[in-house]
Amino acid sequence: MLAMAKRKQWNPKAMVEAVKAVRKKEIGYKTAAKTFQFPRATLKYYVPNPH
Repeated sequence: MLAMAKRKQWNPKAMVEAVKAVRKKEIGYKTAAKTFQFPRATLKYYVPNPH
């Protein structure tokens, strides 16, 4: 049986900073994801949905 891959943990403070930067249009999704080291899909989820 195949084991499920473990999810990578990312820094919540970094996510907040990345979301702020993208919302202010200072940087794009791809640049923010690379700079703050988390998946672009995760960032795309958090930018329009305030949590």
